Amino acid sequence: MKLTQGSRWTSAEHKLFILLHEVEQDGKTWVHYREESGRPDPREYSCYKESFLARFTLNANQDK
Repeated sequence: MKLTQGSRWTSAEHKLFILLHEVEQDGKTWVHYREESGRPDPREYSCYKESFLARFTLNANQDK
């Protein structure tokens, strides 16, 4: 599955995240994303693509 930069995702805790980009490194795909919290300096995260897809659901309402 190809992930789209700027797409919005929802965690099991109903927190919103925005996908920043994917990076291929050593045969693995890393996903970089950040929480959409409204804070001036939001936290950024990264994990393997497989883990990201298991933890998050694509937000059907992409308009914000």
